[in-house]
Amino acid sequence: RNGKFDNKNEPGGINHKDNLGHIFNRLNEPEHLNKPLLIHFHGGLVNEQAGMTVATNLTTDYTEASAYPLFFVWESGLGETVFRNLEEALRDQITTVSKDKLFKKLLPLLKNFVVSKVKTGLEEGFTRGTSEIPVTDPSLVEGLLDDLDNQVTEDADCLMLEEEDSEFKQLEQMISDDPGVSQAIDEIRQGLLNKNKDEISRGELNKEYATLVSKDVLAIIKEESEKVEEEERGLFISWKLIKYLTKIAVAVFKRYRKGTHHGFRLTLTEELLRSVYIDHIGTFVWHNMKKDTADAFGNDKDVYAGTALINHLKTWPANRRIVLVGHSTGAVYICNLLKQCDLQQLNPNIKFDVVFLAGACNFDLMADVVRNHAARINNIRTFGMQDALEKTDGIVPILYPASLLYFVSAMLEGTEDEDIDKPIVGMQRYFADRKPFNTNDNIQVVKDFLNGKTYWSECNEGPGKTSMSHKHGDFDNSGCETIKSVKHIISNGY
Repeated sequence: RNGKFDNKNEPGGINHKDNLGHIFNRLNEPEHLNKPLLIHFHGGLVNEQAGMTVATNLTTDYTEASAYPLFFVWESGLGETVFRNLEEALRDQITTVSKDKLFKKLLPLLKNFVVSKVKTGLEEGFTRGTSEIPVTDPSLVEGLLDDLDNQVTEDADCLMLEEEDSEFKQLEQMISDDPGVSQAIDEIRQGLLNKNKDEISRGELNKEYATLVSKDVLAIIKEESEKVEEEERGLFISWKLIKYLTKIAVAVFKRYRKGTHHGFRLTLTEELLRSVYIDHIGTFVWHNMKKDTADAFGNDKDVYAGTALINHLKTWPANRRIVLVGHSTGAVYICNLLKQCDLQQLNPNIKFDVVFLAGACNFDLMADVVRNHAARINNIRTFGMQDALEKTDGIVPILYPASLLYFVSAMLEGTEDEDIDKPIVGMQRYFADRKPFNTNDNIQVVKDFLNGKTYWSECNEGPGKTSMSHKHGDFDNSGCETIKSVKHIISNGY
């Protein structure tokens, strides 16, 4: 846990540190001496019970392939979570946010504006900033969202939107005129303010008020609340906040022009979440999980599990095979292990065969491994979903119909503009020969290194090259075609 051995005693009084030593002793017994060591890293935010279930289910698969399996069961250090995995946790958070009154009122309005602007531009050659957009019938918006994705190119005039344009002013007015949005904003303000009228008039805020809205948005409401005199109140309208919310549409169009969009439906949801609910969508959890995979390589082999593993490998024969398998965030763990093997001066002749299953490591991390530690990799193969499947592996149906890795790339890898649509190694999308991906040096380094070594489900290219997984969480299911490919790699090589 948190990169350190969780020193709960196992039955018989063996703790995890001692158990690792016991495993390596077993590996040197005659019956196991010729077996490769298979080290499996499961995905992130998995509690101990779920991690042990993964290990139990895959033990038979790996032993059938004549490997000796060793499983890293790791927790995020955020306490024993009630979730089985990261995807389940995010599903819960997104669903909770989607029930927020402001979210429920604002998302349909933003969708309608974007659809109306793009539809008008495509049909009438609309020039931005020159006239009012005819607003689409709300009942038609959902159907048009997906249709427009297939018609729009990045350089379309209808994708331009600036604050001085008449369309921007029109959206401002649409938001301010919408009674549902205005009421939701006013309720947030009332929740922030204490109930005592004298205290309200002084603009003092209720620090215990619970809301899903981010601190930045609350700060805007707080600032303008304090400027409003009590006798002028009624329904509170924050023009500064309305201007802030209007910029969500600007961000959507900017991502289209840069080629970093995920389609209108997804991009709108992502930008609304990023702008208004960023404090509540898992960013903190994600970065702590990644930090834990690095923290496992601290300077005390009796405390840190990754360092303890490397210490045992220092007695490992250089000609004896080791296979590393990482599912999802487990791929991040493997990248950190490969880097630390050099930093902790493991015999340079000890190399690893590597398999990524829907790997959640970004291209920056992987490129660093390729540039500086590629000599540690004897062979590598990566499995993931074809992009068409990735887009339909919904975390939350309709609201967020794409996969966990789409969400990671847009929402969790960073909040700055340059981090939106952060390239992830386990996604086919970023291997496409188009801007901005084909001008990214780190992507090109990794693509060259993985050339001919990536397999996207559904694919059936023979033993060791087959995957039929349709969901992010399915890649490490015992007995599935992807795991059969891993077994073939263990038994027969690449």
